[in-house]
Amino acid sequence: MKFPFTLLPVVASAVILMGCSAAGGITSSQSGASAQSDTTLQEKLGPYNGPRPRIAVADFQWKAGSGDRGAMTGLEDMLTTTLVQSQRYRVLERSQLEAIQAEQALGASGEVNAETAAQQGNITGADILIIAAVTGWEPNTSGGSVGGGGGVFGEAGALIGGLAGSRNKSSMAMDIRLVDATTGEVIAANNVTAEASDVDLGMALGGITGGAFGGGTLGSYSNTPMEKVIRECIFESTLYIVNNTPSRYFEES
Repeated sequence: MKFPFTLLPVVASAVILMGCSAAGGITSSQSGASAQSDTTLQEKLGPYNGPRPRIAVADFQWKAGSGDRGAMTGLEDMLTTTLVQSQRYRVLERSQLEAIQAEQALGASGEVNAETAAQQGNITGADILIIAAVTGWEPNTSGGSVGGGGGVFGEAGALIGGLAGSRNKSSMAMDIRLVDATTGEVIAANNVTAEASDVDLGMALGGITGGAFGGGTLGSYSNTPMEKVIRECIFESTLYIVNNTPSRYFEES
């Protein structure tokens, strides 16, 4: 099959970009950069050595229509990670609570050495619960003026289509609430939004939660404007939580 002469420069550019991307991935892996501990969030917040209240991230709620509900678990994980990175809280695991309970039940079964068995009834309670709802979700990462995987372009066309689509604007909105775990009182609330039309993450957003982006459903947004949007929402949500946790929680912990 022959390509129209006028389309050859476009296809060649796509192939070059593909090669650069692959080379970049190999270099990153070989350098060990993905294994380095990131300190971007700590540098933004400044040093802290005081008391740390106990905090837990509850299940995210989906209120953005028929969008990608499968992303919620990944968002919960990202927010939990950034709260740990803030070094302001004792972050409690809640998304894998069943696994913790199963380990404790195994300890109580007598099958585990009594000296090392996890004890039931000792799960730490939270001072603050973070309740979040995804209220807006517009990836807009496909389509564009150049067609997708079929026709004269073949696989190169799919790449070009993805590149064209990546220029579309993506957006996300999250409602964040800080709730006193004892009284149920909402102590702070905010709506966090972000939008982007490029994939330049910058140092601050590229660093949080590590260099690699998500897994499973979230991984499908890697290297698209939606990745930038998601990272920014999580980053800003963490800053909001830290800056709006009343001082009494740090004093009482």
